[in-house]
Amino acid sequence: MSIKTAINKINTKSHTIKEPSELKQLACELRESYESVVGLIKAAREKSREALAEAILCGQKLKRTKELVGPGGWVKWLQENCPQISRQTALKWMKLGSHNLQILSTSYGLRQAYIALGIIDEDQPSKPKPTAGRKLNTPPTVKPSLSPAVS
Repeated sequence: MSIKTAINKINTKSHTIKEPSELKQLACELRESYESVVGLIKAAREKSREALAEAILCGQKLKRTKELVGPGGWVKWLQENCPQISRQTALKWMKLGSHNLQILSTSYGLRQAYIALGIIDEDQPSKPKPTAGRKLNTPPTVKPSLSPAVS
């Protein structure tokens, strides 16, 4: 039910509610939904911290790999053996890995950790992931006209 519908159910003359049972049900559902949202936010934060911890461990492994392979062949090794990890991602994770798990106490996720360590600027917008072989249907941008409208 929309807010407008709920408002229309209130008798404005006598300020009595026309559908008290429905509003009581909605209040109960809203409380349940609120608790669900709070729980999901908490779970998302925990998962984000888990992802950060895993990225730190990957960074430490990448650093060790670079030591073993050597700087000259490391990028080629990475492309051949771990093609899903881009060079840029590997470098970010290696930087995280050099800070051990200390960054976990102050960050909720990768972006916050990158900002805290100066890997990215706080003002740098996060890039959306490209779609897999699909074009996004975005409406064309319309530039506003500076000339007055002709009637």
